Amino acid sequence: MGTQETDRGAEMCRNLNSLVGACCLLFYFTPAQAIMLIDRWVDDQNTIRFSDQSNSDQILYWEEDYNEDDLIPYPSPDGYAVVNASGDPGCQAGTESCYFDKIFNLEGENGIWEFQVGVFNTSPFDWSGFHLEFYDATFQTRLDNMLLDSQNGIFPVVDTMADAVWFTGGTQFAGSEFLQNFISLRVNLDGIGPEGSFGIRQVATTVPESTTLALLSISFVALGFTRHRMQT
Repeated sequence: MGTQETDRGAEMCRNLNSLVGACCLLFYFTPAQAIMLIDRWVDDQNTIRFSDQSNSDQILYWEEDYNEDDLIPYPSPDGYAVVNASGDPGCQAGTESCYFDKIFNLEGENGIWEFQVGVFNTSPFDWSGFHLEFYDATFQTRLDNMLLDSQNGIFPVVDTMADAVWFTGGTQFAGSEFLQNFISLRVNLDGIGPEGSFGIRQVATTVPESTTLALLSISFVALGFTRHRMQT
């Protein structure tokens, strides 16, 4: 083999090694997505603005618009939940209402994670409470003992239960946002499994004004009368 052919072969080997090294670096520095965040009702008025995560620090952060404008009775001290009512765009037919539900698919991840949530109140109601409830991915079964700790920058009263946390005692005004005072949750994913899924239901609650309460009462009476007519 001549000198020119030997030099050409050596150059090809160097180029190949550089290419392989670049590919290895790209693979090494491109983090895998450990948790996939999914909006359960993608066509309703609630939206996830964006999400980001740090796999090394085990932190998942997202910002969202809570933008519903319907109220239904809810078992909370303030009595009503801000929801997407049945029949509205994006709400599954036949359901009473659609909450702001999110599904979390784990991509080989477990352990203790911190969820940080920036919530923008783009609804027409002032909120007197905010609830987060833990479910399986079908939202049929509540999940216990996932939540380790929680805090927020708006509501001073924090009531932590086995399967939920309620923030109350303050007001998040319509058109306001948490921004830096985001909700922070520390959750244990070990019980889910590295390829499992679970859901979180977010429920903003409010004490409606007297005019709104009167309109709601009329609506509920009319709904009950319509159902009675249909049954007879």
